[in-house]
Amino acid sequence: MLECKLQEPKVFRSVVEAMSEHIKECNFEFTREGLKMQALDSSHIAFTFVTLSATWWNEYRCDDEALLLGVNLETLLKILKCGPDNSLLALSYENDDDEVSELKVKFEVDRGEKKDVAEFALKLTHIDPMEEEVPELTWTNELEMPTQELFRIARDISLFSEIMVLEFDKDKLRISCSSKESTADYLVHPFEDSTNASNSVRMNIEAPFKVSLTTHYVLSFAKNKNINERVVIKMIDAETPLMFSFSMKEGSGICYYIAGRLTDD
Repeated sequence: MLECKLQEPKVFRSVVEAMSEHIKECNFEFTREGLKMQALDSSHIAFTFVTLSATWWNEYRCDDEALLLGVNLETLLKILKCGPDNSLLALSYENDDDEVSELKVKFEVDRGEKKDVAEFALKLTHIDPMEEEVPELTWTNELEMPTQELFRIARDISLFSEIMVLEFDKDKLRISCSSKESTADYLVHPFEDSTNASNSVRMNIEAPFKVSLTTHYVLSFAKNKNINERVVIKMIDAETPLMFSFSMKEGSGICYYIAGRLTDD
């Protein structure tokens, strides 16, 4: 028996929407500790890892030690978009071999003595478990900045080039691109906003390095501005995947690992 409820369905919808940017389907792994989702996109460029702890939900129950449900993210997102933001989201699943395996999705809106209800059933699919695991890395470089600022820069860069170059230095981040017709160059410096800490930019870079990334992926990561207004980028060097991290309450969050390409000097 699985049942989990959430008073803010738009947050879960944002998580699924962010994943569906480059992943069509993945396994939802429910345990007594919470829900984990991890998947590698079809191009084998970005690895997505999501954890939503049991305490992240308003109510959470999973009787199985490990319950693996194969979910089509595009279909689930369509269902989640049908739910009002002021509704209670409920996910449930019962393992019955005599019936088609389905994840039940229900939205409830309190109308005083009565409740408006919308119910959906998502047919599950078999997805082979991933052999890849979340890499255990000791990060030596870190940058924290407003997600909206990263989104703005990535959106602008996407107008000119499919590849963006990130140059990390101790006192600045340069994001640039070039094409046959034009070039674009952005400089981001450390900055502490005493009136609004969410606007601050913090850097801890041990040694300068340069890496190129696919613009589409960075732009899709930055769409998590609805999940957290701050993004943390962790790095080691240009030859090691970068991690884009968006934390949520109760130790939950969404992380992306993306392999860069060493640029020519």
